[in-house]
Amino acid sequence: MESRSSASEESSSPPASSSAQDRAQRDEEADKELRESELRFRGLFEQTPVSMQRFRPDGVSIRVNRAYEKLFQLTDEQLAAAGFNLLNDPQIIAQGLQPLFKRAFAGEPVLTPPARFSPGLAVPGGRNEMRYIRGHFFPIRDSEGEIREIIAMHEDVTELVTAEKALKDLNQELESKIAERTRALRESEQRLRAIVQTQTELVTRYTPEGVTTYVNPAYERIYGVRALEYVGKNWIDAAAPELAASVRDSIAKLTPENPGFEFLHRKQSPDGRTVHEHWVNRGIFDESGKLQEIQAAGRDVTELFEAERRFQESEARFQRLFEDSPAGVVLLDGVTIVAVNPAGLKLIGVSSAKEAVGRSLLDFSAEYQAGGIPSVEAAAEQAKARQTEGNSRFEWVCRNVSGAEFTIEAFSSTVEIGGRSLAQVILHDISERKRAEQELRNALARERELNELKSNFISMVSHEYRNPLGIILSSTELLKRYHDQLTPAERMESILDIEVATRRMAEMIDNLLLMGKAEAGKLALSTKLIDLVELGQMIVDEVVSGVDDTREIIFEHSGVDNFATADEQLLRLILSNLLTNALKYSPPDHAPRMMLKRVGRHAVFSIHDDGIGIPEEDRPGLFQAFRRARNVGLVNGTGLGLYIVKHCVDLHHGTLDLESAVGKGTTVTVTLPVFPPLTELASNLNTRRGEEL
Repeated sequence: MESRSSASEESSSPPASSSAQDRAQRDEEADKELRESELRFRGLFEQTPVSMQRFRPDGVSIRVNRAYEKLFQLTDEQLAAAGFNLLNDPQIIAQGLQPLFKRAFAGEPVLTPPARFSPGLAVPGGRNEMRYIRGHFFPIRDSEGEIREIIAMHEDVTELVTAEKALKDLNQELESKIAERTRALRESEQRLRAIVQTQTELVTRYTPEGVTTYVNPAYERIYGVRALEYVGKNWIDAAAPELAASVRDSIAKLTPENPGFEFLHRKQSPDGRTVHEHWVNRGIFDESGKLQEIQAAGRDVTELFEAERRFQESEARFQRLFEDSPAGVVLLDGVTIVAVNPAGLKLIGVSSAKEAVGRSLLDFSAEYQAGGIPSVEAAAEQAKARQTEGNSRFEWVCRNVSGAEFTIEAFSSTVEIGGRSLAQVILHDISERKRAEQELRNALARERELNELKSNFISMVSHEYRNPLGIILSSTELLKRYHDQLTPAERMESILDIEVATRRMAEMIDNLLLMGKAEAGKLALSTKLIDLVELGQMIVDEVVSGVDDTREIIFEHSGVDNFATADEQLLRLILSNLLTNALKYSPPDHAPRMMLKRVGRHAVFSIHDDGIGIPEEDRPGLFQAFRRARNVGLVNGTGLGLYIVKHCVDLHHGTLDLESAVGKGTTVTVTLPVFPPLTELASNLNTRRGEEL
């Protein structure tokens, strides 16, 4: 103020007045420049994609930018309402980081390690999720060197920390390691590039000869050397010879039309570290176009260099894993194969990548996938799932170049390679596992079937054997106790009851033996010439005579005038079981009917009854052992008759058809190829005559 008063008193002389005006103009320009600088800082603070926060020296938040609000989901108002103080935050204290943060708020530039921080725990309404945050703190001082505020830049490194932890887990599957490490490194590189490209930390000016005329306070903050120690020294002479030559050449080419150039500077910091700096230089020319000075803005890109080095190492590791992986790995652009490793080539049956690259994945896929979905549609669904969820795991039916189909398990994820977004698919051949699973399912089904068979057998024996045994026991007890009191007719009736019950038990035992032979594959076919009409009538008579009431079976035949070649014993089993069932399950006043006719080389037997019929839901399992329809009521039976019939028909290579309606009756049709050609028949007849002679 005193200097300004003196200048005012001397303003009567023109030179002094001019000097005061110049100073006022310079002050005004300085104020304007300061305001513009403040506006630029505010614009940079608000628009930068890096989360930034301004603090008072006591730790209280002053202001946050938009990137902070997006990252932490907190506003200035919420922070103020909660009285948030970073130095007193319990999460920071619990992790032992309070001393480090106090150093930052004491004016020391500090780069904090990743710290666990949940905004929702610190301030109500904040992001309710634990994140790993790395902070860069540096002070803003006034002209007298006093700390005005602390600036903090935050970086969310949750994905990076997660990726690092995942990489340490040796039990992770190979495909998860590749996808996670690649994605984490990509995100880390993108964040690092964004920070480096939007932040300018070092500012200097120097003459065309290389003499430094100004450096900003960031030099002291970064390198710990006072800014004045740089001023007046020729930095180009101190640089490496190759860099000095390149910079001088670039300076010589500067013009008002082409005023800038860039270079990378590798140097040693005062603490011995190797530092990489990226410098953007711009020439300042006078009105005549003469280069007066060069202003340069520099950034420490050491981390970027390290990231690129790590990325290159990661790419090399990825390539080694890609080539050496025992699992097949395919890179796809849509459904087009971009790359495939040796294991993948082996899976699809080609010898070189040239035979696969550029072709569609569908060329090596079955036409349809599981569930009958066309492979084109299935591939589109998997691509959509990968885009929505980030990755997908699925099974795929492949077809190699020889046409053989096999099943793989695939893990698909998205990777960025060469500026392109590709699908990385890791393939595992699970054909053997599928076969083993199917065999296991078959074994389990067979075990369930055997358990059910055992249960049915026990049920049948306990039920069907109890009745005849009860009859035999009661009849013998009657004869033993009351023999002398019984009439001859009554004694004969008891003896006949014992005989019938014994025959019934013998029949059940015979059926069980036949079932055992059928199960063991020992029920063999032994053919000879047979008169089917004569045999049919004989079986009808035997079945009728075996029942305990007066019943009849109508037997009709047509067109059967030749001998047949068949197994008589098996034919007896077929017809006797079907006719016995027809009698058992039909009303006493309705006679079953058996029709026999010839159709070409086939004999067709149709046995019809007007009985209770068979429910439709029981028909699929009716030809299995110990299976009976649910509507048989108290009618005796073992559930083995139709099972034996089916085996005997199969041994003749015949067919068995069943038509039935509940309450209306059943028709069973047996078709057997038993009529040989004429030449074979003549030969068989000659053989038969020879045996009779």
